Amino acid sequence: MKLSLIGCAIAFAFCVAFAKSVHADPLAGMVGVWTGSGWARQVPGAAKEALRCRLSNTYDAAKRRLDINGQCAVPGKRLEIGGPVVVARQGA
Repeated sequence: MKLSLIGCAIAFAFCVAFAKSVHADPLAGMVGVWTGSGWARQVPGAAKEALRCRLSNTYDAAKRRLDINGQCAVPGKRLEIGGPVVVARQGA
């Protein structure tokens, strides 16, 4: 399973979940420790695999940057994930 796909999927899920937030910067509301479970596929059309994740997010308001760090586990594998999510400037 590609780590970058898992990281992107988790970041996208957070953004969608908080899109309705009234925060001027929705990433600010995502700080803290998050846990959850669901499923993932190694490639489109492949069988679903159970997935459990634990993330710890920090936020830098000056840079409008959320740093995501954590682990996800699928049967038989533990994966480290992490990376930034940055609010883009309007019109950029």
